[in-house]
Amino acid sequence: PSAGMAESPALAARSEQVRNSENYPDGKRKAEWSGVITSDGRYLLDGPSTFYFENGSKQYDVNYKLGEKTGTETLWTKDGARIWVREHRGDGSSLWTQFWQNGRTKSKSTWKDGKLNGESQRWDSSGRQLSSNQFENGFLKR
Repeated sequence: PSAGMAESPALAARSEQVRNSENYPDGKRKAEWSGVITSDGRYLLDGPSTFYFENGSKQYDVNYKLGEKTGTETLWTKDGARIWVREHRGDGSSLWTQFWQNGRTKSKSTWKDGKLNGESQRWDSSGRQLSSNQFENGFLKR
């Protein structure tokens, strides 16, 4: 979706941001998120959304602006190690970085509209680069 969509009257928020949460049966927090009702009656995520493991550590974290992911999106293991991070950019593209269990970078790739678009790199768990390729609209450039 284009940045112009946020300016559409149909996507104008008609309500204040509402915070929501869910707890595990033992009362520990499981998830927190927020959203708004738009002028056309839809509920859209808006603001931070965070999910937690039963041990209280973060499992997943992302921010939304009128239903669109913005900024940094992160997935963690139960012990707090990052599995992956996705940086959502204003032009609709994102940089997706995956990590080995030892914390080193496993891969980095640029995405747009659900397709690889730009550089894609992979490393082994010791940090040695295995590959670097360029993609355009999901296809390997040769």
